[in-house]
Amino acid sequence: MKQQLLFFGRYAIVWLLFYVVTKAVFLLYNLELTNSLSAYEIAKVFLYGFRMDISATGYMLLIPGLILVFIPFISKYVFFTLNKLFFIVISLFVGFITIVDCELYKHWGFRLDLTPLNYIGNDAMSSVLWSTVLLLISYWLVICGLFYLGFNRFVLNKFKFSNGKWYHSPIYLLITATLILPIRGSLDIGPMNAGFVYFHKEKPFANHAALNVFWNVGNAVDKANNEDRYPENFVDSKIAKRDFNLLYSQTNKIDSLDILKSQKPNILIVILEGFTAKIIGALGGDSTITPNFNNLVKEGILFENYYASGDRTDKGLISILSGYPAQTKTSIITYTGKSEKLPNLTLDLKKQGYHTSFLYGGDVNFANMNSYLNICGFSEVIKKSHFNINQGTSKWGVHDHITFDTLYNHLSRQNLPFFNTMLTLSSHEPFEVPMESFFIGEDDETKFLNSAYYTDFSLGNFINKAKKSLWWENTLVILLADHGNRHPGNSPNYPPERFHIPMLWLGGALNVKDTIVKSYASQTDLPATILSRFKINTEKYIYSKDILRVKNNDFAYYVYNNGFGFVSDSNEVVYDLDGKQLIHVKGDSNKLSIGKSYMQMIYSDFNNL
Repeated sequence: MKQQLLFFGRYAIVWLLFYVVTKAVFLLYNLELTNSLSAYEIAKVFLYGFRMDISATGYMLLIPGLILVFIPFISKYVFFTLNKLFFIVISLFVGFITIVDCELYKHWGFRLDLTPLNYIGNDAMSSVLWSTVLLLISYWLVICGLFYLGFNRFVLNKFKFSNGKWYHSPIYLLITATLILPIRGSLDIGPMNAGFVYFHKEKPFANHAALNVFWNVGNAVDKANNEDRYPENFVDSKIAKRDFNLLYSQTNKIDSLDILKSQKPNILIVILEGFTAKIIGALGGDSTITPNFNNLVKEGILFENYYASGDRTDKGLISILSGYPAQTKTSIITYTGKSEKLPNLTLDLKKQGYHTSFLYGGDVNFANMNSYLNICGFSEVIKKSHFNINQGTSKWGVHDHITFDTLYNHLSRQNLPFFNTMLTLSSHEPFEVPMESFFIGEDDETKFLNSAYYTDFSLGNFINKAKKSLWWENTLVILLADHGNRHPGNSPNYPPERFHIPMLWLGGALNVKDTIVKSYASQTDLPATILSRFKINTEKYIYSKDILRVKNNDFAYYVYNNGFGFVSDSNEVVYDLDGKQLIHVKGDSNKLSIGKSYMQMIYSDFNNL
């Protein structure tokens, strides 16, 4: 029996060592972020994370424990074969999610959960270079191979097999049952959760690094199986409704600005992939990256404090067209039954006699976009399959200059008035563009800057051509981003700067120029702001306000993977739902309660759709 207990203990040591090493791999792979931590903070990553590593190890010992239960009744060959097979399969799986997590964290800023499943499809790997894939595979095989050799030598080869007595089986079963203690991580009411390992009040990366990725994925699976609804217990429901109603109060308003020459202008929305305010000179960014956009600022209305609702294109699309806020962990676009119940700009403008179309040079089936576009009722959807593949494509789709040319030709023959929406893609990873680099470098940030420069160049050419068209004088053009970006500066996934995006209105239909709107607003406010120009009732857009009318209570709300931000002219609060803590505060931290009320109203609404 002593041999069996030593076997069990050595098995645990191997897995604990595996988790410690893979934690180190995660820190090294994200070295730029790791450099922001002191040696003491890095030590605390391992120290605090060790508690969750023990919990994850408890799960790993369940199957070997059950095999031990049957050791009096099985042969040596069966015992060793079962243990080898289990270790190979589970180590390959854990190694795989560990390596995938290392790469995804660089882009998304949160540890691996089930979120990537929302984006599995034909183009899911388009943003990853094959060289990166091969590098990750090599890391995966090396790590798993080395640990298998260690397991074989330290655990299996040191185990002197004997069947023992039949009455040892209940003892092994009892020992296996006690694994519930390390798995739970506590004798208190609350079981293991992310809060056990979160230790830093100011650096979320330190907390994220302490997480065990196997445990994190398992926890996400468990929640997906047991929770079909978002929680509604942040604040009392009456308080949530009160706070929400105050945000959209009709008091303190002024008459909406009269900015249009025409009662029924054409409307063109151009959604610029990943265009962050950090690359817009007029918003405090680098003016050399988007010179054409910056020149256009003087020709229209710039919304200075405009924020993305979420961190993905599909979330931005819903917010822009339906005025519906993004959700943590998931996206309403994947719930067709719910997204069908949302209002949307397209249908409302079709009722006013508008001819509608949507243009995207990529795969509209990605992230269930095609389903939503059909729900919106676009009369025509021009997508990647409509283009000649010989025209020039990247891994993600058709290059932006080709898409802009197609847009110009399409609008020149479209019936009037038109409502057209276009989504660019060249500034999406892997940032492949068909022009000589303007910025020198091969790192991801420089590639992004060059891709943004190229998209801006293509946009400038389109606007110059459009100004000479017959439809320009009666057209309102709205330029905005689908979401922000970590580049430039490698911003974390949570602060306001990551969600600050440009929105610019221009076109011949405007009767004002060189104007800056300083009100804080979100993508969700676009439907009400557009429809209010035409005196169309916007009550069904409950999360949308007319930016050009609101005087006070202007604010923006956004979400990242599992947290939210609430910003206004005097306050910024960012709350992490995993750690249950404020991670960014500027101004009055009491605004957190309003942010919680707002989130609870969204959760309740989402649950009941």
